[in-house]
Amino acid sequence: MTERALRALSIETVEQLAAQPLENLKKFSGSGAPRYTAKARGGDSYEFIIDAEPKSISHNHTFGEDTEDTVALTAILSHLSQKACKRLR
Repeated sequence: MTERALRALSIETVEQLAAQPLENLKKFSGSGAPRYTAKARGGDSYEFIIDAEPKSISHNHTFGEDTEDTVALTAILSHLSQKACKRLR
C-alpha cells in the first residue's frame, strides 16, 4: 500500500490501518489489502526457520564518529574481511 493511499484514508499508524474495514482498503490497494490488514493485525504467514543455512555472511563495525582516515578504514575493512572469510571457511 502506498503512502499516498494511506494518506487518502488518513492512516498514519499501524493501529489505524488495523482498524480499517477491508473494503475501505480494497478501494485504494486492491488485491494487496488483505495482506496489509493481516500484517497490521498481527497475522503473518512467514515461517522463521532457526536451523536454516545463512544466505549471506558479513561483519560490521560502527565508528563513534565519521572518519576519512584511510589507514584506519583500510585496517577495519581488512579485519572485517578476514572475519567473514574465516566464517565462510
